[in-house]
Amino acid sequence: MLADPPHPRGCESAKCTYSSAYMDGSFTHGHFVQDKLTFPSADRKSKVVVNDYMFGCGQNNSDVDPDGSIGLMGLSRSPISFVYQTASKFKKYFSYCLPSDISSTGYITFGKPDDLNNKYIKFTRIQTTPKQSQFYDVVITGISVAGKKIPIKRSVFVDGGAIIDSGTSITRLQPEAYAALKSAFRKEMSRYKLLAPDPEDGNIENCYDFSMYETVVMPKISFIFKGRVKLEVNVKGTMLAEDVKRVCLAFIAAGDGDGAVLGNLMQRTVQVVHDVEGRRIGFGPGTCA
Repeated sequence: MLADPPHPRGCESAKCTYSSAYMDGSFTHGHFVQDKLTFPSADRKSKVVVNDYMFGCGQNNSDVDPDGSIGLMGLSRSPISFVYQTASKFKKYFSYCLPSDISSTGYITFGKPDDLNNKYIKFTRIQTTPKQSQFYDVVITGISVAGKKIPIKRSVFVDGGAIIDSGTSITRLQPEAYAALKSAFRKEMSRYKLLAPDPEDGNIENCYDFSMYETVVMPKISFIFKGRVKLEVNVKGTMLAEDVKRVCLAFIAAGDGDGAVLGNLMQRTVQVVHDVEGRRIGFGPGTCA
């Protein structure tokens, strides 16, 4: 959701085309168009209208659902994203809560609510750069497993950087940070059967067979951000599972030189607040568990 929305690649006879590719290898190509965007307000008593809204109409897309539907809402800090094109209506402010599984319902809201209680939302700063990033850059200061902070040099996070991304599923960490997390997690999980890596799992390598256990105790993983802001990862955001015979840690190593990407799995059940104008990201208890 935070990847760059469609960008025009050229126009001819009043027809414009775009081409966009994303970090996971997916892509979309099509026509770049402009229209009036209309949708109900929160109280459904009025309508919100955005004139001259620009968007891409995909003609060739890599990811299509079985029913033929596909769509992407750009929520980045790009001038062409939904956030910036609706800035006059919603003041570049939105929040969401991603449910723990498909049996629950999540939500996304735009605009700052009048009754927002900041007491339960802890904010960390969006980092500024000489040239504004289109992403939501944050500073990780530490990671803990089972309540114990794992040894990672601060420079690993500072040099590589990190972004919060709702469009990426599995979290990617700098190799040194991932190695420390993997080691600490495996130590806490030593009582359970660790499976050999499966080439079909790609870079996922910490998988367990829980079929022989009646009860499984998972170590809690927490991320600490600049400003002493803590994000406790829900257990369903920690692991990936098709069945109890193969349950895998939902974290992998980023490429050498790449920064961390904090994906949507680890954001499950948390209210994630984007105060773009205030240059801050907030985390609080969600209501979509």
